[in-house]
Amino acid sequence: MDVDIDQFNFESLTLGEAEELEDIIGVGLDKLEDASQIKLMRAVVFIMARRKDPEFTYEGTADMQLSDVTELMGGVDPS
Repeated sequence: MDVDIDQFNFESLTLGEAEELEDIIGVGLDKLEDASQIKLMRAVVFIMARRKDPEFTYEGTADMQLSDVTELMGGVDPS
């Protein structure tokens, strides 16, 4: 899946996407520093992928390799 992470910013989230992101990561957007970095990464990739393919599921992110996702996110190290 070709996901354009460079186009992502939190202000571009719809209210529905923001709520879904919070549900997935288990904390509010005001507490992102407390979120699991992997869950946050998966949630962002999921939202961006679903924008391109409405049938894409969160479970679809599970098979993505961390190195591929890190590259998509511009080299951000999740640790």
